[in-house]
Amino acid sequence: MEPAQNNKKSLLVFTFLVCFVFLVYGQPKQLQFNYLTPNDGLSSSTVTSILQDHKGFMWIGTNDGLNRYDGYGFKLFKNNTSNPFSLPSDQVRAIFEDRNNHLLIGSNVGLSLYDWDKDQFINYMSEDSSPFYGIDCDVHNIVEDSLGNLWFSTEIALMYFDRINNTAVQYTHDPDNPESLSNSWVEYVFVDSKNRVWVSTRGGLNLFQPQTKTFKRIARGENVDDDYSDIDFIGITEDHDGNIWIGSENGLFCLKNTSTGQDFILSRYQYSPDDKFSISDKRLLSVFVDHENNLWVGAENGGLFLFDRENQKFWHYKPDDYDIADINNESIECIYMDNKDNLWVGTFGGGVNISPKYSDAIFHYENLKGGELSLSSNVVSSFLCDHDGQIWVGTDGGGLNRFNENTKRFTRFNINNSDLSSNAILSLVEESNHNIWIGTWGGGLVKYNHGRNSFTSFTTQNSKIPDDNIFSIAEGSQNDLWMGSFTNGLIHYQIDKNEFTSYSQSSGLIEDNYIFVVKTGSNGQLYLGTSTGMRIFSPAEGLYVSFTHDPDNPNSISHEAVYDILVENDTCVWVATQNGLNRFNPETQVFKRYYMEDGLPNNVIKSLLVDNSGILWVSTNQGICRFDYQHNKYDLFTKDDGLQSNEFNSKCALRLNNGNLLFGGTNGFNLISPDRIIKNLNIPEILITDFFLFNNPVNANTEGSPLAMHISDSKEIKLPHNQSVLTFYFAVMDFTMPEKNQYAYMLENFDDGWIYSGSKREATYTNLDPGDYIFRVKGSNNDGIWNEEGTALKITILPPWWLTLWFKGIFSIFIIAVILAIFYIRTSNLRKQKKVLTKKVQERTKDLQNKNIQLKQKSDDLNKTNSLLKKRQLTINKQSEELKTQAEELKVIAENLEETNTELTRINATKDMLFSIIAHDLKNPFNVILGYTDLLLSNFNDWESSQSLEILGYIKESSANAYNLLENLLHWSRSQRGVLEFNPSPTNAAEIINMVFTEVISFARKKEVEIVNLFNDESLQVNADPDMLTLICRNLLMNAIKFSNTGNKVFIDIEDDATGFVRFSVSDQGVGMEKEKVESLFNMEKTSSTRGTDGEKGTGLGLVLCKEFVLLHKGRIWVESKVNEGATFFFTIPKTK
Repeated sequence: MEPAQNNKKSLLVFTFLVCFVFLVYGQPKQLQFNYLTPNDGLSSSTVTSILQDHKGFMWIGTNDGLNRYDGYGFKLFKNNTSNPFSLPSDQVRAIFEDRNNHLLIGSNVGLSLYDWDKDQFINYMSEDSSPFYGIDCDVHNIVEDSLGNLWFSTEIALMYFDRINNTAVQYTHDPDNPESLSNSWVEYVFVDSKNRVWVSTRGGLNLFQPQTKTFKRIARGENVDDDYSDIDFIGITEDHDGNIWIGSENGLFCLKNTSTGQDFILSRYQYSPDDKFSISDKRLLSVFVDHENNLWVGAENGGLFLFDRENQKFWHYKPDDYDIADINNESIECIYMDNKDNLWVGTFGGGVNISPKYSDAIFHYENLKGGELSLSSNVVSSFLCDHDGQIWVGTDGGGLNRFNENTKRFTRFNINNSDLSSNAILSLVEESNHNIWIGTWGGGLVKYNHGRNSFTSFTTQNSKIPDDNIFSIAEGSQNDLWMGSFTNGLIHYQIDKNEFTSYSQSSGLIEDNYIFVVKTGSNGQLYLGTSTGMRIFSPAEGLYVSFTHDPDNPNSISHEAVYDILVENDTCVWVATQNGLNRFNPETQVFKRYYMEDGLPNNVIKSLLVDNSGILWVSTNQGICRFDYQHNKYDLFTKDDGLQSNEFNSKCALRLNNGNLLFGGTNGFNLISPDRIIKNLNIPEILITDFFLFNNPVNANTEGSPLAMHISDSKEIKLPHNQSVLTFYFAVMDFTMPEKNQYAYMLENFDDGWIYSGSKREATYTNLDPGDYIFRVKGSNNDGIWNEEGTALKITILPPWWLTLWFKGIFSIFIIAVILAIFYIRTSNLRKQKKVLTKKVQERTKDLQNKNIQLKQKSDDLNKTNSLLKKRQLTINKQSEELKTQAEELKVIAENLEETNTELTRINATKDMLFSIIAHDLKNPFNVILGYTDLLLSNFNDWESSQSLEILGYIKESSANAYNLLENLLHWSRSQRGVLEFNPSPTNAAEIINMVFTEVISFARKKEVEIVNLFNDESLQVNADPDMLTLICRNLLMNAIKFSNTGNKVFIDIEDDATGFVRFSVSDQGVGMEKEKVESLFNMEKTSSTRGTDGEKGTGLGLVLCKEFVLLHKGRIWVESKVNEGATFFFTIPKTK
């Protein structure tokens, strides 16, 4: 036992020391990193330099090429020995952009300039006209002074490049000249805000003297004996206060108050084994001051450091096996911050580590395989923060975890290493005596004693607790607990008395056995979440109020299944359900609902919290929503924001004392700092990053290219008509969270409006007609802030030669000439024809005048004949109308005869089928009657009276069956002949059913079938023929009993359906029927004899009669059934007015 106790003491001491350190020095800026590695397309995992250009592209230099990154993918530049304009070497050391937006690249073979327009490189070391021609050197870094001259460091000299005069100077070490460089191996050159040139070498720090073109060596320390002339100085930077910081192989140096004169003194920060907040003892390769004047230092194999100026301490960031979002490599090559304040860290072997500006707000903790100090299981089900501020995390299957927020380590408790009775932890609560009570699945209630570090279990086997499955626990006001259970309702536990009391359906105090959520309200009220709604239980008064979903009442709760309850105050209770969020006012007892259409990410609401600002946080099945309900503002967070997943678990959330929020889900849990979540209000730049024709990239320097410069710089492009498949790629230059950036594009004169493409960042157009277009694209950052102006590109599709203006002009002139020629020829011909026709007309006119006189005489004769014919036509028309009328009458008679013949045929067929069924089905009962009668006569004197009575019972049953069959036949026959009397009158529906019940009860008892009346209202009056209603009910009840099995129940119900009808229903639990059988039940032509479960026979005629009688009442009848699931017959009868 002693080793265990010593371990506990050691743990307590360690925890105290850690907490003491954080209290004294505060907490470091928490960082979470995303990574860019070769798996994402980066050319190498060793990153030497990072820069963001004036357009917003990120440039990443590596040991295997230069990468241009747009937030989604990389364009790689590498050396091509057959192309003199390619990158001169794949080993990129430095990237720099000057004041004129020229991009300069330093490699292990010299200096290069990237030509954006031609997408190629000018290599100064191989250009004949360059002052550096023929020099082979390794360029470490590049800077520019106030005059636009370049300085760059190499392993052979400090290089100076006057680009205006195209001259160069090399500064090296001269052992005989104390004013020369202290060493020719120059690590870094830096131009400060006063235009002073600082040079770090492998043998000291130097300051350039521009008047004399000499160097002043800086070697004096704070103490008289300090001499730093032999130190290998590396990176240099300047903070906002004018202090110069220099990294070295042996500590960090600072030149303070450099504006006071030339007497510079180096302050030194060194590693100390006794100070965990000291700088690394490794080579400090990079120093960087960000936009907020924070000093960052990167060490070779030593990690990343952030300097705390106030406390003169260095916060250390290094890989952590228990933090999946920590920096992934200890060797820091370079540090950079983009224009949106995202931190970029280049490493040796880990690629690029990116810490977004707002990455210290949401943290994710999960189970790491092999990590014993990580979360024990990813399915998180409950939280607790105890009186010591320790966080307890319950999991479903992994037991209990104690979490140290400062060290990010977990201590595990489970059934194997403790007395915990179950690994499924469903609820946690700490009562006033600081004992922690744990609700489990299958393990009952567990008490954890802080002082003894021990667990005590209360199960149905060792205590009087009525249920081993405890969903939720709430502390009462009298040293007691209230628990929601799986099958025994609400459980009350009096701790001092060790007494359990169950409030369940059987107790008559509450109506629910399944209680998922228990929360305490004011005045000792308990809010209970169940699968059928929310309840409010007042134990003192014994009052139990139920709130259920009513689809017709918009002020009711939105769904029955309640997943969490948050009691904010006396007038506001939030309720999470399977379908919507609810705000409940206990005073008015009204629910206000919120859904997806209001702004929620999902309608399945899992857990609820209110932060210190009074803002509601809602976890769902599609992420978390921050809901400012007073201003109706919604902010959504998803897995892309760092959430463990988009799916969260029910009633699994906790607000810590420091205001941080915990939400548990299916892949661990999140710790959220609401006050650190700052909306990204930066309006993002957007660029067209690439242009493709026929799915092939187009570069500015290719033969026949329509681009005169890079597509991101182009304002207009012209394309021939046959280049008809165009694809544009675009990107928002905000790297905070690129996967959440959104896009919209439009081609003016083609698209009707903006096309919102979500995160898709490409647009393709085909077969554009010749003409002028403008392609516009706009985008938003991760928080939905749009650059509405966007960027635009004018596109001109040139017409083919046959559609050009010159061709149209020439062609038009040609057409006009042809038309004029045709017109002239045609006019000339017409004149000639006119002369000939005039002569012929004159000759024919004379003949026509003579013939006209003759025709006039004949016309008079024809008029007389025509008058006579009209009179005869009238007579014929009259006779035709009479014949037509007779024909129509004959047609009607023929159709009536045909219908009558068809009906007679159907009736005969029905009669034959019916007589066949009746002959078959009547034969059986009469055979039984005759058989049993003969048996009774022959044995009457020898049998006991009981035997005779049994035989008489069989005879009575067969007689009743025969009577019922004959009665149905009689009624059907009357209905077919139209002599059935229909006498509706106000009739009490319940009395009819009760009468029928007495008639069929003996038949039911014989089959051991119970008939259950479900209706409560015995006053319902229907306008019905009592005899017909009796027959309908009798047939349906007999039919239900017939097809029920022994022990089944038959249910009969009546209710007012609020449409002027009363609906009757008869349900059984019998054999049911297939869909095809259901469809033919009420059809006389398709009816057939079907045997019951005890072999009873029937004709099917009863159901046909039921349908006809219901139709006479202007009601309807139908059936719902599935095989082996019983059947329910429904019919409606008009309600008495």
